[in-house]
Amino acid sequence: MKVLVVNAGSSSLKFSVFTVGEGEQTLLARGNIERIGLLGPNFIYQRGAEEKTAEDVEVKNHADAVKALCRKLVDPGVGVLRDLSEIRAIGHRVVHGGEKFTAPVVVDEEVKANIRACVDLAPLHNPPNLTGILACETVFPGVPNVAVFD
Repeated sequence: MKVLVVNAGSSSLKFSVFTVGEGEQTLLARGNIERIGLLGPNFIYQRGAEEKTAEDVEVKNHADAVKALCRKLVDPGVGVLRDLSEIRAIGHRVVHGGEKFTAPVVVDEEVKANIRACVDLAPLHNPPNLTGILACETVFPGVPNVAVFD
């Protein structure tokens, strides 16, 4: 099974893609998109153990960043997926789940509402964490998203 892991920050999107199964995991790709919504966004990408590459990208928000990431993942030259449907689950780092969420949980409307309710506890982190979840829900409809809380 292929899993996408996302850490959405205020102006960045870090990611890893793994193949997971039977107690093993293999890193397929990782990277980050920096300066989202600012001048000079940059996309750093590494497939497996290959050398990192960097390029400028046009990303105004986290949804644009997820779309840029997806284009890279299916790129015939450097991608690690034949099709986005290979992603079977998405994990998200979320800083604060309050007292309600302290262990990983499948994201639903209640979880998203709780992340919003905890914005005062992590004002620099929870809003972009939630934005990353919403962007992934748009780009990967029907794929389960799991929030993992600090």
